[in-house]
Amino acid sequence: MTDGFQRFNKTWATNGTVIAATDSQANQGWAYIGETPPSVEQFNWVQQNLDVKDNWLYAQIANVITAANATVTESAITGLRDALLTYWTQAGTGIGQQAGHNIKIGWTGAGKLTATVDTTDLGPLALESWVTTAISTISAGGSSNYNDLLARINAEINNRTNGDNTLNASIIAVNNDRLSAESRLRSDLDSEFSNRANGDASLVAQISAEATTRFQQDTIINNSLASFEQQFQSFDNRYAFPGGLWLEFFDVSIPAGQTQAVINLPVSLTVWWAVALDVNAGCFPYAIARLNPSQMRVFAPQYVVSGPSANITRGDAGMMIIVVGKN
Repeated sequence: MTDGFQRFNKTWATNGTVIAATDSQANQGWAYIGETPPSVEQFNWVQQNLDVKDNWLYAQIANVITAANATVTESAITGLRDALLTYWTQAGTGIGQQAGHNIKIGWTGAGKLTATVDTTDLGPLALESWVTTAISTISAGGSSNYNDLLARINAEINNRTNGDNTLNASIIAVNNDRLSAESRLRSDLDSEFSNRANGDASLVAQISAEATTRFQQDTIINNSLASFEQQFQSFDNRYAFPGGLWLEFFDVSIPAGQTQAVINLPVSLTVWWAVALDVNAGCFPYAIARLNPSQMRVFAPQYVVSGPSANITRGDAGMMIIVVGKN
């Protein structure tokens, strides 16, 4: 069996159905249904409203008790009072004050009032009577406390002065170290710049010498090519070198629609080598096959296939064959 205390934070008919009344109907009470007895659903709605209000009040009370580190029980009917009187003092909300803190003030065995805010111990409170007594004691000649206070103040000043002197000395030493390090760095940078300048000058000299050497070599090669070209121009397409070497130039055109041409050499060569030069393209796109000591076959790779009959036409006008051999 469930008693009333265990039903706090619970609502009647949470698994049932209700028929809610409007605000106007609730203001009339049961009169709004006339002579018809209320239904179960209407009773459920009324009881749910009562539970909602009770649970709201219970939550307010329980939050105060649990915040005071106490437990809400059915038998502790003074829990709210104890929490308010024993554990709580209202935090101020004046200018510069913060609300919502747990403030406790209590009497100590030393005859002093002490204060605690949340978990922070503030120590004894300096009340007017205590301050007045202390001032009277000092004014009446109780100089021992006064002198002791002065001694402590002077000692603290001396300690801080010594600390400041030590700190100043440390700062000066650090500044000196930094100045020395910066001086060494400037010296290293000057040395590095000097080394790089010398290295750049040496590199420039090497590049200049290399350029001069290459220019001289290019001049020699150009002169040799010019001389060789003059000699070839005097060959008249054929030239027999000493020792049986032989060289000749052929102008060849492959007929339209043909893929190759057979070239007959005027002499029979034991060994020979040939290269085809495209007169128009200025490259070597032709393949050459040796048939016998005095005959070669030239294959033209550039064709244009056109028309329904797939006619093959030459893609350029002609070529030059250079033959070098030995008879």
